[in-house]
Amino acid sequence: FFDQSTTLWGHWWAKPACARPRLLKMHNCRRVRIEDVTFKDSPTWTIWLRRCEDVTVSRLKVVANDRIINSDGLDIDACRRVRVGDSQFDTGDDCVILRAMCRDGETAVCEDVVVSNCVLRSVCSGVRIGCPSDDLVRNAVFRDIAFEGRNAVVAQNPKRYLRPDCRAGNGGTLRTAGILFENWKAKGSGHPVEIAVE
Repeated sequence: FFDQSTTLWGHWWAKPACARPRLLKMHNCRRVRIEDVTFKDSPTWTIWLRRCEDVTVSRLKVVANDRIINSDGLDIDACRRVRVGDSQFDTGDDCVILRAMCRDGETAVCEDVVVSNCVLRSVCSGVRIGCPSDDLVRNAVFRDIAFEGRNAVVAQNPKRYLRPDCRAGNGGTLRTAGILFENWKAKGSGHPVEIAVE
């Protein structure tokens, strides 16, 4: 998927013009269990959970090439009651992401998420909370986490991520509430926590 002779922002290979597949996408699913599995070398987001409920992820291992941009580990998008534990993420982009992408005027909520006893390694971010054009992310706990890489926790919202309809002032304001980080060991070259809004 990538021309390895290119460079984007001094590290990643440039994004290809073609669409890239995710290794696993689940949409509107209930009572999901992902256990004892390894995902390797995804060309974009490895696992995308969209509007799912009652999800258990345990003993998961995600290994991505750190030169591949958008090689997220686990994107939890507008989901409810998600438990992630005893897992390892080694990515070229964000390891675990909480999002609430709203589409076509619908509201979106990502809530009641617990991520515990995980190892996160990334040249980008261990945990990302939301992006522009997202709705509400609330009631999440990240506990007993070991992180190594660049930025441990990021909630930054650059304008370039805004969808065109939101740029025109049609919604897309990320809101967060009740996000708890406890018992972390972080070794990073960037920020332990970065919160920035353009």
